[in-house]
Amino acid sequence: MTRWNFVFLLLLLLSASAAALEQRPVIMARVSVIGGEVKVDEIGVVFSGSESEPGNEYIASVLDTDMRTIYQTQFSFREMVPRMPENISEEEMDDYYDKTQGRLEANLILPYSEEAAILAVGKDWNKPIAFIDLKSRLCNSDGKCDSTENYLSCPADCPMGEEDNYCLPYSDSICDPDCVAGLDKDCVQAGAGGGTEQKGLSISELYFIGVVIVAFAIIVGYNVVKRKKKK
Repeated sequence: MTRWNFVFLLLLLLSASAAALEQRPVIMARVSVIGGEVKVDEIGVVFSGSESEPGNEYIASVLDTDMRTIYQTQFSFREMVPRMPENISEEEMDDYYDKTQGRLEANLILPYSEEAAILAVGKDWNKPIAFIDLKSRLCNSDGKCDSTENYLSCPADCPMGEEDNYCLPYSDSICDPDCVAGLDKDCVQAGAGGGTEQKGLSISELYFIGVVIVAFAIIVGYNVVKRKKKK
């Protein structure tokens, strides 16, 4: 391995690590079609660096309240394989298959914007077959933190530090009760002397430490190989 190849490998590793940490708020929605009816089964705003699965059969458009396009992408539905519920009778089994037969599904990942009001789905850019209200699902401003709301989409209804079914391990001196033990370093517990101690590092910090260790291992390995060649 030449010196320049080594430097390139190290820069590539660090660039990939930095890119992995560049996550952004996105709308994650599971859209289904049953009997020609389009509906959203699950929806919420999360941090993610992923993109929607590629496709070209349908078009998803995020619109504002004035029906102006904020974002558009193409996607395809896939046939859903029904999962049989446990402890189901034969009569309920037939009914379940009738309801799920021919069901199509797609998981959409769309850039989030506070202006996002409507999700339009269709096969033509200008002729959507369904309009889904995003405002009422992501932030209806009723003073209650609903199941499809969280701090990212609706801080008024889901203030930081209260349960919203989504962990945000920010370094902001506020413990997020949705985080598992050790994930949010702001979650502290009383120490033996009545003080506090941290439960753990954030995901970003742990990831950065891992990158440093890998980079250090590459440098050490390169120097060892180089010394052996000189001998």
